[in-house]
Amino acid sequence: MFGDASKGRSAAIQDSRELGDLASVFSDPDKISLLENGKSVAEIARLTKPIEDRLREGLSEVRSLQSEIVSGISEQQLEMELAESLVGLSNINRRTAEDIAKRVEAAARGES
Repeated sequence: MFGDASKGRSAAIQDSRELGDLASVFSDPDKISLLENGKSVAEIARLTKPIEDRLREGLSEVRSLQSEIVSGISEQQLEMELAESLVGLSNINRRTAEDIAKRVEAAARGES
């Protein structure tokens, strides 16, 4: 719960205001397992949200980050060396976005 720097484990809570959330973790075996595996209370809350909430919030966050990145690239010159170093990562992000879109579209058509 308090972390262990010698083992590289962070504390389960960062603030005493999270004690109520920590108490609720102990009511669910899956959440207890996540806690035992070193997840914080905040991470556990995020990971155990219903998929509809995680999708809606996650897609909104991603869109906001994408907008910031596009704006930044438009406003500042992207150096060739930096661009070359980011091509692989940007392609991974593109493929992940395409995979999410395909899965959501398939679900919208009633496919598994």
